[in-house]
Amino acid sequence: AGAIRVFRHHYLDGVLQLAEETRLMAMLDGMEAGLTILLCVVGAMTYGLTGAVLGALAATTLTTLAGWRLIARRYGPPLTLRDALAAAGASAAMIIVLALMPSPAGLVGLLASGALAGLAYVVAFAAIDHKRVLAIVQESRREG
Repeated sequence: AGAIRVFRHHYLDGVLQLAEETRLMAMLDGMEAGLTILLCVVGAMTYGLTGAVLGALAATTLTTLAGWRLIARRYGPPLTLRDALAAAGASAAMIIVLALMPSPAGLVGLLASGALAGLAYVVAFAAIDHKRVLAIVQESRREG
C-alpha cells in the first residue's frame, strides 16, 4: 500500500501539479481518505488486523487506478510500458552494483557507493532507452 501511495504522490500528483490540477489532486486525496477509513473498518471487522491492512491496500490501489485513468484521459498515458521497463532495467543495474560492492565505511564510502550506483542507473537507462536520451540531449543543445 505504501509503495502504491508513494507512486501516486510522487508521480501522478507530479503530473497534476505541472498541469495545475490541484483540485483534482485534492479530490483524489479525499477519495483515498474516505476509502481508507471505510475499507479498513470493513476489513478489520471481517479479518482483524490483516483485513485492515488489506483495506488500506485496496483504498490506495483504487485511488491510484482512478487517478491514472483520469490523467490518461486528459493528458495521455502518464507512464508507458517502455518507460516502466527502462526504469526497472536501470534499477536492476543499480541494485547489482550495490550488491557487488563491499559495505561502505563512513560518509565518504556511503557517498561513493551512492554515486557509483547512480552512475550505473544512468548508464543502464541510457543504454536501454538511448533514442530518448539522444532526443533529450539534442533538445537541450537547441535550447542552450
